Amino acid sequence: VTVLSPAGMEKAYRRMFLTTVRRMLNEMGVPFVWVGTDRKFDNWNDYREFLGRSLVFFMPTWQSPRPRARTEAMFSGCCIVSTPYQDADTYIKDGENGFLTTRVSMKDPRVMDNPEVTAKLIKRLVIDEPDLALRIGQEGKKTAQELFSYEKFADQWEALLKKIGVL
Repeated sequence: VTVLSPAGMEKAYRRMFLTTVRRMLNEMGVPFVWVGTDRKFDNWNDYREFLGRSLVFFMPTWQSPRPRARTEAMFSGCCIVSTPYQDADTYIKDGENGFLTTRVSMKDPRVMDNPEVTAKLIKRLVIDEPDLALRIGQEGKKTAQELFSYEKFADQWEALLKKIGVL
């Protein structure tokens, strides 16, 4: 599954990477749902339940500050397959609590990541080794609970406000 706006901000979202991976997965017979395009939800609870039943979440974007959809998927226990951008490589440990599409951050979006490698990884997780995806998804959920709690957020804001002299 992926969650990404179907239009706008093409440079940041790099839908070409997403659509190429999606086409390859389709050719391999791997089920794939693009939320917002293939499937829409009337309410938050239906979306949350769907995400909770999804095995793998794919985040293909290049620029987007800490995408909420990836965080929601981590909290839901989905196995994350993400580009290393938006600081993902600072908390997703490849093969431990998620997977990165590449281990090298690139500056030029035309030459980033490899759709074939990514599609093969997702196929492996969905078709060949779903138990691995389940285990890694639970590790990602633990990471999200540790890093993205309300308390952690409040502490970070307080530290920033003290640093700039507001508090």
